[in-house]
Amino acid sequence: MVRGQRSYTDEEIRAFMLGHSASNISARSYAMKIGVPWTTFMFWKRRLKSSDKPRKEKHKRQPEHLDIEEGLYEFIVAEREKGRTVTRRELRERALNLAAAKGAPLFKASDQWLRGFLKKRSLRDCVV
Repeated sequence: MVRGQRSYTDEEIRAFMLGHSASNISARSYAMKIGVPWTTFMFWKRRLKSSDKPRKEKHKRQPEHLDIEEGLYEFIVAEREKGRTVTRRELRERALNLAAAKGAPLFKASDQWLRGFLKKRSLRDCVV
């Protein structure tokens, strides 16, 4: 005889967890008592523990060269309106020109900076 798997609602799972916390028996014994595999019971327990914790918000740093990023974004939008594809080399050159004009001689427009800029602005697939 093949046994089918039963699915449980979130309310049932929470009720099981409350029942276990009120009892004085081990998790393995409680799982056997309610007819659930011990590994499944432990999975539920871990999942509920992690979902109860508030998630940390990522610390978002302000861009150091916001004016350069805004100027570069405006350039990309203008080129797109013309129907033109912009290469990474052109973006890097344009960013360096903007940095020189804004007085940021230490700005390098590195690959990592460019990747982050494109990702932040959701432009990854649009640039060759």
